[in-house]
This record gives sequence, C-alpha cells and structure tokens, in this order.
Amino acid sequence: MDGIFSETEHKRIADAIREAENRTTGEIVCVVARQCEPYAIIAMMWSALGGLLAGAVAVPFWSGLPVFCLPLLQVAVVALLMLLLQITPLRMAMVPEAVKRRRAERLARAQFLEQGLHRTEGRTGILIFAAMAEHHVEILADEGIDAKVDPATWQTVVDGFTAQMKRGETIDAFVDAIGQCGAPLAEHFPKTPGNANELPDRLVEI
Repeated sequence: MDGIFSETEHKRIADAIREAENRTTGEIVCVVARQCEPYAIIAMMWSALGGLLAGAVAVPFWSGLPVFCLPLLQVAVVALLMLLLQITPLRMAMVPEAVKRRRAERLARAQFLEQGLHRTEGRTGILIFAAMAEHHVEILADEGIDAKVDPATWQTVVDGFTAQMKRGETIDAFVDAIGQCGAPLAEHFPKTPGNANELPDRLVEI
C-alpha cells in the first residue's frame, strides 16, 4: 500500500521535530494511522441487521410469492450492505464514536511503547498521534513531562489539530502541534550540552 504522505511532507515533519528538539532535551515522535482497524465486525453487524429489517418489512407484502424468495431477499440485502460498507467513509459513519475513540486510544498507547518513548533518559518523550479515519488525536507525555507540565496543556493542541485534520490539513496540523508541544518542553527541559538525540526525527505511518 502506498504511503499516506509524500516524501516532501515527511521532510516537513522531520524538520519541524528537529527545530523543536534543538531547544529541548525532550523527544518528540509523530505517528499517523490511516485507520485504527478495519471494523469488519461492525460492517457485518449492520449488514445482518439490515437483512433482518428487510425481511420484516417485506413479510406483509409477500403474500402470493414463493416463501423461499424471502431469505434470498435478505441475503441480497446483506450482500449489498457489505459491499457498500467497504467504502471507508460509509463504514466509519456506522462505527459508534465511543468505539472509534477506544480503538484510537488503545493504538496510541501501543505506539507510545513501540516507538520507545518510555525509554528516554529523562523520561521526556512525547507522542503526537493522529488516526485519520477516526479524526482522533492523542498527545501522550512520559512521566518526566507529566511531573512538570499539566496534562491539560495538551488539550488545546489536540483541539486545534483535530479541527485542521477534519479540513484535510493534517501535515500543517502536525507541524503546528510539534511547535506547540516544543514550547513547554523547551521551558521545562532546555537543551543541555552533549544531549543526544535518542529517537528518530520522523513521521511514522501505520
């Protein structure tokens, strides 16, 4: 599968991370997911429900027609709905918001560990995570940052990022968020001589 963003767009993110980290010992990692999961079970549930409803609606008008045709109608409706729900925007519209939020939160926490943000020397790693299909953004900071920066600080960044992403400005949203996260990092964890860059400066696509 092709990448979500171009090489030029990846470079913009990498440059923004380097610029922010030039002022802090903190480490910023950006991760973007096309979508958190396929939600196949959701599509199956809605399709099955549609088939049942189609049968219930058709029964009063079915007199005089062969009985075996009713299950065929239901199967046809299920197949049609399954086909339609292969279209990502349609499928995502049928997924409850609470389900999308839980899946995105779970994936963000998994990525925090997978990208090694919990292993930085001063526990000053911060993850900027975006799930595009879910329109969900998470900013997760390690314990060294949480000890000095109120976690509520990140909500303004999340709100701005989410609004930009919904407008299709995801790269701009990442660049802006990196700068906004870099400011409190520079304040509380200023750059020190000999500080090593512990994590790659790049956007990770999953």
